[in-house]
Amino acid sequence: MRNSAPVSALAVKDNKVYCGLGGHLHVYDVRSKSKLVSSLVLKDGSCIRGFDFRDGEALTFGGKSVAILDTKSWKIKNVLSFKDWIMIAKFDENYDDGKGDEL
Repeated sequence: MRNSAPVSALAVKDNKVYCGLGGHLHVYDVRSKSKLVSSLVLKDGSCIRGFDFRDGEALTFGGKSVAILDTKSWKIKNVLSFKDWIMIAKFDENYDDGKGDEL
Protein backbone atom coordinates (compact mmCIF):
# COMPACT_ATOMS: atom_id res chain seq x y z
CA MET A 1 0.00 0.00 0.00
CA ARG A 2 1.31 3.43 -0.89
CA ASN A 3 0.68 6.51 1.26
CA SER A 4 1.00 10.01 -0.09
CA ALA A 5 0.39 12.04 3.12
CA PRO A 6 3.32 13.10 5.32
CA VAL A 7 3.95 10.93 8.37
CA SER A 8 3.18 12.90 11.54
CA ALA A 9 3.92 10.07 14.05
CA LEU A 10 5.55 6.65 13.90
CA ALA A 11 5.94 3.83 16.45
CA VAL A 12 6.68 0.10 16.47
CA LYS A 13 5.11 -2.18 19.08
CA ASP A 14 4.43 -5.96 19.14
CA ASN A 15 5.32 -6.54 15.46
CA LYS A 16 3.07 -3.68 14.36
CA VAL A 17 4.00 -0.32 12.86
CA TYR A 18 1.74 2.54 13.94
CA CYS A 19 1.76 5.32 11.39
CA GLY A 20 0.01 8.65 11.96
CA LEU A 21 -0.76 10.33 8.65
CA GLY A 22 -2.38 13.57 9.74
CA GLY A 23 -5.64 12.49 11.41
CA HIS A 24 -5.44 8.98 9.94
CA LEU A 25 -3.95 6.03 11.81
CA HIS A 26 -2.65 3.12 9.77
CA VAL A 27 -1.39 -0.01 11.52
CA TYR A 28 0.76 -2.48 9.59
CA ASP A 29 1.81 -6.01 10.52
CA VAL A 30 5.61 -6.29 10.24
CA ARG A 31 5.57 -10.08 9.82
CA SER A 32 3.32 -9.94 6.76
CA LYS A 33 5.49 -7.31 5.08
CA SER A 34 3.25 -4.24 5.29
CA LYS A 35 -0.20 -5.80 5.40
CA LEU A 36 -2.62 -3.12 6.63
CA VAL A 37 -4.18 -4.34 9.89
CA SER A 38 -6.31 -1.31 10.70
CA SER A 39 -7.10 2.15 9.42
CA LEU A 40 -8.86 4.73 11.59
CA VAL A 41 -9.67 8.40 11.23
CA LEU A 42 -9.84 10.75 14.20
CA LYS A 43 -13.11 12.58 13.63
CA ASP A 44 -12.13 15.90 15.19
CA GLY A 45 -9.51 16.63 12.52
CA SER A 46 -6.56 16.41 14.92
CA CYS A 47 -3.18 15.51 13.49
CA ILE A 48 -1.72 12.48 15.30
CA ARG A 49 1.57 13.49 16.96
CA GLY A 50 2.46 10.47 19.09
CA PHE A 51 1.62 7.16 20.74
CA ASP A 52 1.87 5.30 24.02
CA PHE A 53 1.00 1.68 24.77
CA ARG A 54 -0.10 -0.57 27.61
CA ASP A 55 -1.79 -3.98 27.92
CA GLY A 56 -3.96 -4.21 24.81
CA GLU A 57 -4.40 -0.46 24.40
CA ALA A 58 -2.84 2.29 22.34
CA LEU A 59 -3.04 5.97 23.17
CA THR A 60 -2.81 8.49 20.34
CA PHE A 61 -2.57 12.22 20.83
CA GLY A 62 -2.47 15.36 18.78
CA GLY A 63 -4.05 18.76 18.60
CA LYS A 64 -6.39 19.05 21.56
CA SER A 65 -7.43 15.37 21.73
CA VAL A 66 -6.33 12.05 23.17
CA ALA A 67 -7.85 8.80 21.87
CA ILE A 68 -7.54 5.37 23.47
CA LEU A 69 -7.81 2.36 21.16
CA ASP A 70 -8.33 -1.33 21.85
CA THR A 71 -5.52 -3.02 19.93
CA LYS A 72 -7.45 -6.27 19.52
CA SER A 73 -10.70 -4.92 18.04
CA TRP A 74 -9.21 -1.63 16.71
CA LYS A 75 -12.17 0.27 18.12
CA ILE A 76 -11.84 3.66 19.77
CA LYS A 77 -12.58 3.16 23.48
CA ASN A 78 -12.46 6.77 24.57
CA VAL A 79 -11.71 10.26 23.25
CA LEU A 80 -10.76 13.10 25.57
CA SER A 81 -10.79 16.72 24.40
CA PHE A 82 -9.00 19.62 26.06
CA LYS A 83 -8.93 23.41 25.72
CA ASP A 84 -5.16 23.55 25.19
CA TRP A 85 -2.82 21.85 22.73
CA ILE A 86 -1.42 18.53 23.89
CA MET A 87 2.35 18.34 23.62
CA ILE A 88 2.75 14.82 25.05
CA ALA A 89 0.45 12.17 26.54
CA LYS A 90 1.30 8.93 28.34
CA PHE A 91 -0.56 6.23 30.24
CA ASP A 92 -0.06 6.57 34.00
CA GLU A 93 2.07 3.58 35.03
CA ASN A 94 0.87 3.83 38.64
CA TYR A 95 -2.86 4.10 37.91
CA ASP A 96 -4.89 1.08 39.01
CA ASP A 97 -8.62 1.23 39.54
CA GLY A 98 -8.92 -2.55 39.78
CA LYS A 99 -10.37 -2.77 36.26
CA GLY A 100 -7.18 -2.23 34.28
CA ASP A 101 -9.02 -0.84 31.27
CA GLU A 102 -9.32 2.92 31.75
CA LEU A 103 -7.03 5.91 31.49
